[in-house]
Amino acid sequence: MKVSRLHSILFLLVVVFAVYLPAISGNYNTIDDIHIISAYGTSGQRTLQQILLPANQFYYRPLIELTYYLDNIMWGLDPSFMHLENILIHALNVVLVYLLAAEVAAFFNGMNHLPFISALLFAIHPVHTEAISWIAGRTDPLAATFVLLSALFLLKCIQSGNGKHFVLYLAAMSFSFLVKETSFMMVPASFVLVYSTRTEPLEANQRVAGWLKLVCIVFGAAIVGYCAIRVLLKPSGSDNAVSILFQSHLDPLALISESVQAVGFYVTKFLYPLPLNFAINTVAAWYIVPGILSLVVSIWFLRKPGNVNSLFIVALIFLAPAVLVRITGITWTPVAERYLYIPSAFFTIWLSVILLNLIKHVTQYKILYVMLVLITCGVAFVTYQRNQIWRDNYSLYEDAVKKSPDFGDIHNEFGIALNKKGDYQRARKHFLLAQQLSKRPLLRDFAGLNLLNCDLQGKPLHEKREILLDYVSSHPGVQSEVLRMLRNVDFAISFTGNDPKQLDAIRKEMIVLNDRIFNLTRDPHCLYSNGQIMLARGNDRAALDYFRKTIINAPPNAYFYEPAKKLIHKLEDP
Repeated sequence: MKVSRLHSILFLLVVVFAVYLPAISGNYNTIDDIHIISAYGTSGQRTLQQILLPANQFYYRPLIELTYYLDNIMWGLDPSFMHLENILIHALNVVLVYLLAAEVAAFFNGMNHLPFISALLFAIHPVHTEAISWIAGRTDPLAATFVLLSALFLLKCIQSGNGKHFVLYLAAMSFSFLVKETSFMMVPASFVLVYSTRTEPLEANQRVAGWLKLVCIVFGAAIVGYCAIRVLLKPSGSDNAVSILFQSHLDPLALISESVQAVGFYVTKFLYPLPLNFAINTVAAWYIVPGILSLVVSIWFLRKPGNVNSLFIVALIFLAPAVLVRITGITWTPVAERYLYIPSAFFTIWLSVILLNLIKHVTQYKILYVMLVLITCGVAFVTYQRNQIWRDNYSLYEDAVKKSPDFGDIHNEFGIALNKKGDYQRARKHFLLAQQLSKRPLLRDFAGLNLLNCDLQGKPLHEKREILLDYVSSHPGVQSEVLRMLRNVDFAISFTGNDPKQLDAIRKEMIVLNDRIFNLTRDPHCLYSNGQIMLARGNDRAALDYFRKTIINAPPNAYFYEPAKKLIHKLEDP
């Protein structure tokens, strides 16, 4: 029985929402999600101008930032809506994979079921859960939307020779560049797509040669433009994006070895994604074997133009940035499942062709169909279960700690989750492990701060103050967060004591703490707070000085800006 395209797509959408339903009730993740809320929420500093215009920032990704900006305007960064948005983007991508596979099928005979099989595999692949269930993982699915659109329009252009399709291809690819840098791989991938779909020698195919020339121009302009932006933007001296990309602690042989291992790891994850892990910090040496095989196979595929196997090469092209991340170490994990999202779109179409060809030759074995249905249901269930784990930070980090016990960074996150549950003893254990195992000094500092917070739990105010004073005195380079904690404890003590001398001593300490915090963070509220304290101590002249400094350093939209102005007028004209 032939099923219409509309009914096939509707079924695929139902599958997507059934598998990813648990994600809607998920909360914010303590890795990156909380920074998104901080940056784009009501107290955040990211303006529309800062999002759209390049500034001193590591990445320039205005479209993904714009989605978070609109999330705040439309539904106040509610996690349920933000998770739903990720699922809707994935659902759209499933439809695009279906349409792209339909274009691929047009070049080959007997591939009527290719669109549905490809889209179904893409819809339920377990490795996608990280990119979809993690709010901060939205970057890859959104970039995939424009990458798939550009690939779709390119194939339509090759078939029709219509210039409008080529313009749409360029537009979609340009938008993809504004989501994530990985999208630049669409340009070399375009060469492969054109190369794989031609049926005549290049010299005799002027139309294809024309498209290749135009793509080459776009490729050069895009790379030059991007490199210019990255060279000009240097947020922290030599730590700009370009310099980091060319840094490596490895010798040439180790560089090649780790690159091939990364390729083998990701290709293996395509075929067998288990175990799924949010905190992958090592890649086993044996992955070099599938890595070498993948590269050899891709070279063999390139020898035969006009073959669908070129989609495998396209998938490897989109893996190149993930390999670069592996050897440069510019992210918190050297490898990650979310990097497979875009490559898997092309890989699943290629794999579906292999499966359909296999089925053609073994149609007499009916049991094969039953096995395929059972395997598909099993894969969908694994993805559903993985989404259940992603709903809660505790379950996600508990799973990650079990799978990566020597990864200090994830011990810190699990400690935070335990802290929120009130399990301070276990949290303390994991913060200690984070300090011992983490290779990042900044993370070790955070773990130490979290450990200090554990030690304060359940203590009376005066004992908390003594613990914090000891910590501050023994850590000359103490973080501003510790000073804030001590200041907050002092503030609480100021409402409980009856001794005027002790109260004045506490206020003096708060003034010193606010000055130190301001020097570290330039937070103008510290100046306003000191003005209030000076007023309470009866020192109007010092209070006036602090309020004037507040006006100079605070933005006009700060909630304490107008009160500070009024107090200045009051103190100047008693």
